[in-house]
Amino acid sequence: MTPEEKKAAKEKAKEKAAAKAAAAAAAEEKGAAKKKATANGVKGSADENVVEEDPGREAREYVNPTPKGELKSMDAPMQRAYQPHEVEASWNDWWEASGYYKGNSSPDDKRPKFSICLPPPNVTGSLHLG
Repeated sequence: MTPEEKKAAKEKAKEKAAAKAAAAAAAEEKGAAKKKATANGVKGSADENVVEEDPGREAREYVNPTPKGELKSMDAPMQRAYQPHEVEASWNDWWEASGYYKGNSSPDDKRPKFSICLPPPNVTGSLHLG
């Protein structure tokens, strides 16, 4: 190895060590900031500075654009994440208006009969009768 190559290798090693030290210092600083943010009641990373909010607020404030009892329009593009208050808002009203919850015991009803067998409950304690 020539003297120039040795010198270049030493400089490269110094730069690598300096970069490693800088990364460690940044990680330590971020950890300290996160710890401080957690102590102050801030949720999430220190960079986000997200204050803890009421998780149900958005669902309670949601206004359903579908008229009650009408089929929900599926024309809008899908959201990136599941939003239950938007997805489920009008389905129950439509099912009730369509008569899905009404049984019919008339002998004239020619629709095929069906039943749903529910699994037995889990045994978490001792079995007994009564």
